[in-house]
Amino acid sequence: MRDLEFLHENEQDQTDDSSMMMNDLLMGVLGVILLILMTAMVMIGVPDVSRAEAEELQDTINGLNGQVADIDREKKEVEGELNAATDALEIARRDRDANEREAKEKALDLKDAEARLQTMREALNQTNSSAGDITTTPTDVVVIVDSTGSMTEHQDAIRGSVYSIAEVGSRICPEFRIGLVFYEGGVCRFPLTAIEPTQYGRVSRGMAQLKQFDPSCSDGSGGANIEAGFNAGLQMLAQTNSSNRKVLVLIGDVGPWERGNDEAIAARMREDFRRFCARSAFHQALFLFADSNNQNTRTIAFFKGMASIAGKNGMYSDDVSQIAATVIEAVIGSKDS
Repeated sequence: MRDLEFLHENEQDQTDDSSMMMNDLLMGVLGVILLILMTAMVMIGVPDVSRAEAEELQDTINGLNGQVADIDREKKEVEGELNAATDALEIARRDRDANEREAKEKALDLKDAEARLQTMREALNQTNSSAGDITTTPTDVVVIVDSTGSMTEHQDAIRGSVYSIAEVGSRICPEFRIGLVFYEGGVCRFPLTAIEPTQYGRVSRGMAQLKQFDPSCSDGSGGANIEAGFNAGLQMLAQTNSSNRKVLVLIGDVGPWERGNDEAIAARMREDFRRFCARSAFHQALFLFADSNNQNTRTIAFFKGMASIAGKNGMYSDDVSQIAATVIEAVIGSKDS
C-alpha cells in the first residue's frame, strides 16, 4: 500500500513538473514572438526615419552643388573679364611700342632731313666757291649693309640716307654712281648705277631703279656673312675707272663672328682691305657700327681696326642718322691728289 501511495505521489510530481516545463516553454515561445514583433516594428520604422533624413541631406547637397555651380560661373566670368583686360593691356602695350617706334623713326627722318638740308647747303657753298674741286671729279659710292634681323630697325633710315646720298651726289658731281651690297646668309647687289639729278620733279631712271631695288638676300644658312658682303663691295669699286673718286661704306652691328672660324675670317678681311687700299685710288672708307646699345666691344674694335687700315681716309662712327651727311662730306671734302 505504501508503495502504491509512493508511486502515485511520484507520478503527481512528474505531472506537475511537466506542466511547469510546458508553461516555461510557452512563456519562452511567447517571449520570442514578442521579441520578433518588436524587432519587426523597429525595423519597419527605421527606413522611414532614414529616408527622411536622406531626403533632407540630399536637399542640402543639392543646395551646396547649386552654390558651387554659381561660384564656378562667377569664377569663369571673372576669368573672362581678366583675360579681356589682359588682352586689352597687351594691345595697349603694342600700340604704345608701335607709337614709340614711329616717333623714333620720325625723329630719325627729321634728323636725317636736317642733315641732308645742311649738306646740300654746304655743297652749294662749295660749288660756288670751288667748283673745280667738286664738279670735275666722277665719284663712285658703294654702301655695304648688314640686312639680318637685328638690323631691321635701321633699314628705313639707311635706305633714306642712301636716297639722300644719291640725290645730293648727282647734283654736286658731273658723274655720280652708287652701288649697294646687302648681305645676310647670302649677298645681293645693286650694281654701280649712274644717278642723274631730279629735274622738274621727274625722277631719273637711275634713281627709280635704286628705289625699286629689293635687298632680299637670305639663303637660309643664317648669320651675317660680312666677309662675302665686304668682298662684293670691294670688287664693285675695283672695277671702276681708276681716276674716279671712291667712297666705301660698311654698316652693320656684328663682325665676322657668326660664320665659323671668326678670327681667320677677320684676318682675311683685314688683309683684303690692305691690298685694296694699296692698289686703288681710294678716298674715303666709313665703317659704321649700327648698335644703339653699343655693348659689342669686340665688333666695335673690329670696325675701328678696319677704319684704321685706310689711314687718314678711314672713319669710324656709331651714328646711323649721320650716314648721308658723312658720305656727302667725304664726296665734297676729298681732293684729287
